[in-house]
Amino acid sequence: GAATARRVLAAVPEVARAWGARDDWLARGEGEPWRDGACALLRLMRARWLECVCLTRRMEGVDPKRAEAAVLRWQLAGRDVGARFLSFAIPSREALRCLAGLAVAGGLVELGAHNGHWAACVDKRAAGLRRAAD
Repeated sequence: GAATARRVLAAVPEVARAWGARDDWLARGEGEPWRDGACALLRLMRARWLECVCLTRRMEGVDPKRAEAAVLRWQLAGRDVGARFLSFAIPSREALRCLAGLAVAGGLVELGAHNGHWAACVDKRAAGLRRAAD
């Protein structure tokens, strides 16, 4: 799987760069595949992409229609997992900076946030956030 993933990413360098692939891993398979600092959604997407690379490698010789249907079901399941885990909004640095400033200035209350992904991101930047359940 790793060699195939490197080959695919090396063929599309702009994707490899955007996803944070390390040059030494791409060229020689050395070290960790990804640079540090990716958001949770990018980490999830990269993991799902690697799963797909491995899945499709195992489908050689399978009827193409069955393989396509299986990959589509897998993709939709991954989309639902990502949406449920991270909600439907991606915290940007600008949004988190603004919220952290408000939390320090007078506090924030998080309501109806499911798993608290945004709150966890703000907590890394500033204290003062209160969740309704607290």
